[in-house]
Amino acid sequence: MIWKSLRELPVWLRFFILGRLIKSTGSLAWLFMAVYLVHERGLDPTTAGLIVGANGVGIIVGGLSGGAIGDRFGIRRIMILSHLGSALGCLLIPFVPVVALGPLIAGNGLIGGMAFPLGMALVAGSIAPEQRRAGVALSRAAMNAGVVIGPPLGALAAGYDFRIVFLIEAITSIATATIVWRFVPPPLVKAHATSKGPSLWRAVAADRTIWMLLLAVLAVDAAYRQIFTGLPLMLTDSGTQLIGYGALISASSALIVLAETPIAIKLAGRPALKIISLGYVFIGLGFLALAVWPKYGGAVVCIALITIGEMLYKPTSAAYAADRAPDGMQGRYQSLYSSASIAGMVISPPLGGYVYQHAPTLLWPICAALALMGAGALASTSLTLRARSELEAESSTG
Repeated sequence: MIWKSLRELPVWLRFFILGRLIKSTGSLAWLFMAVYLVHERGLDPTTAGLIVGANGVGIIVGGLSGGAIGDRFGIRRIMILSHLGSALGCLLIPFVPVVALGPLIAGNGLIGGMAFPLGMALVAGSIAPEQRRAGVALSRAAMNAGVVIGPPLGALAAGYDFRIVFLIEAITSIATATIVWRFVPPPLVKAHATSKGPSLWRAVAADRTIWMLLLAVLAVDAAYRQIFTGLPLMLTDSGTQLIGYGALISASSALIVLAETPIAIKLAGRPALKIISLGYVFIGLGFLALAVWPKYGGAVVCIALITIGEMLYKPTSAAYAADRAPDGMQGRYQSLYSSASIAGMVISPPLGGYVYQHAPTLLWPICAALALMGAGALASTSLTLRARSELEAESSTG
């Protein structure tokens, strides 16, 4: 069944997934940017941190604005321009004076930040609704595979000449743009905003389900991101070498590459909100395991449970956001969803760092509570939708 479902996906999606893999493998500049700025450009760590932070702000602004621009001028067209603009910025970084690095890197983050929600909107808007979860899961699998492959290659390149890192990212961006231009069709729904339909905010405000999903994603992703902030701090403080932490993250990424798409296909017919809620429950249980057993063994259990939860909720929620999008708003709905997730990523490190510094034993219970509250909120929404649909069915037959 799984292989049959994969074969039924459109041929162009295979090329798009290849592009995702290439781009993810080559997305190295952000990973080594702080080291480059300090060791190659002579900046102090504080200034380098501000510039890297400017790149993050640019990514957030790009993610928020990219959907509206894509809906107005064409999702596929803007995605191609985003990758080409990002490639140009990467080629310029090694050659511009230090004073221009901040604006250039922030602008590059903005332009490149448009591509992620547009890519999700392109997949979700160009394939049949029943195939969306599998398509999103395949796209995520390709990106996770790139995360496994890319950093070691980037480290080798940086050890030889840092300019190679930027060249690799530029080449992979151009390759991805070429694949999208040559093989990927425009979305089935023409995404051109007009003044006739409802505004984005009116559409979202009228859809309780989508804003409940966005709030849940913000809270749960803020908790989930603590595996990248609080967890390595806890492990190193308890005497674990960083290689042990790295092995956990690598194993998680490898499992996602292997298992997420088959799981998405198996569960494609199940109600989305129930699958997302179940994923949140696994996230909460993972953090509870860490609260009870704050050692490396607990971290192994935590990452295993959280990986299962991630495979359940992430592809399903992105596809569900596409399912709820009105005609012509695919890009903006994906921008909203991505921005909620990114906002969780932004607030998680400072808040988690503060809690870990002043009350470390509270961090994991708080994360568990956020995930379980998100699960409860979406489960309640699912029950409300089911009751409403049953009432409508009774009234129509009666």
